[in-house]
Amino acid sequence: MSATARVAAARPSTARRRPTPAKAAPRRRPTLTEVPAAPAAVAGAGVFALVVVGMLVAGMGVLLVLNTSLAQGAFELGALNKTGAQLAVQEQQLVQQLALTESPDALQRRANQLGMVPVAAPVFLRLADGVVLGTPVPAQAATRADRAQSLPSTGGAAAAPTKAAAPVGDAAVADPAPQTDAAVADVTKTGGAR
Repeated sequence: MSATARVAAARPSTARRRPTPAKAAPRRRPTLTEVPAAPAAVAGAGVFALVVVGMLVAGMGVLLVLNTSLAQGAFELGALNKTGAQLAVQEQQLVQQLALTESPDALQRRANQLGMVPVAAPVFLRLADGVVLGTPVPAQAATRADRAQSLPSTGGAAAAPTKAAAPVGDAAVADPAPQTDAAVADVTKTGGAR
């Protein structure tokens, strides 16, 4: 730039140049209009009906499942009751069979089958002092005819008299009731014997 231009630029100009106003078209202000409010979001009647129908279908499905499970439980309960009744009948049969097996007649027959013979003179052992009451005598095997007559039947009829041997030794006077250690100690201190 030249020096004059510099001075002119440094000096403020006293006159401002105003632009000449050109005839401009008159400005129009836009008219303000009220914007309608957005309508509230309302579900349509179709959506509401669909939700209600869905809830009804779901409720019916739950009821169907519950009813089915209850029916299945009832069938299982019936089957278990039937099985329990059958087992109760079987238990009664087994109890009766056990009672017959434990009866004196059955025990006597089983003892005879095993070759056992009844004792003619029982011997007792008093545990308090270890004294043997009675004289041990070996039992004699009886013949079949004697065995049938000598063993009484519990069938209700009186048994025929048997040829039992008379008791030997102290077995007839054995203590019928057990004694305590104190009673035995009293007898031994006084010197008495039974």
